[in-house]
Amino acid sequence: MSWLEIGAIGELIGALGLFVSITFVAYEMKLKREDEKAREYESLTLKTIELNLAVAQSSSLSGALSKWWQHTDGMWGEVQGSFTKAEIDQTFDAEEKAALGHYWFSMMVWLNLALSKEERNSFDSSQNKASFKNILEYARLFGSTDHINLQRISERFQAEL
Repeated sequence: MSWLEIGAIGELIGALGLFVSITFVAYEMKLKREDEKAREYESLTLKTIELNLAVAQSSSLSGALSKWWQHTDGMWGEVQGSFTKAEIDQTFDAEEKAALGHYWFSMMVWLNLALSKEERNSFDSSQNKASFKNILEYARLFGSTDHINLQRISERFQAEL
């Protein structure tokens, strides 16, 4: 075997090594992206837990939400029948309305965060679209949307706002 043939075999082995190395780097990048997705989803879940824990610790907000959920189909379900601002004024006192307004504003900020994570492909909101629309409807009823424009929410739910 000549030096030329040995050199060709060496180049072939080097090319195979390069291919294996590039494949390994691509696999590592895929694993890193999946890990980032899991971390983003975890952070979003933690924000939800923190928000709901704050609700549980506030007797006035917890009571107001309990009263509100009697008028909806579950936690983020649709409002039963038509519920107007006048009916809200009759059902809730000023403190309850303020607490619920702040709560729904927080939920809108959470929704905006969820949509920003979705832009990075780390959260899938497709299964929650109805709940998200209901959150926006609640926020609108309690005046939480009056003086704010959250860009991602506006773009995603243009027809609803």
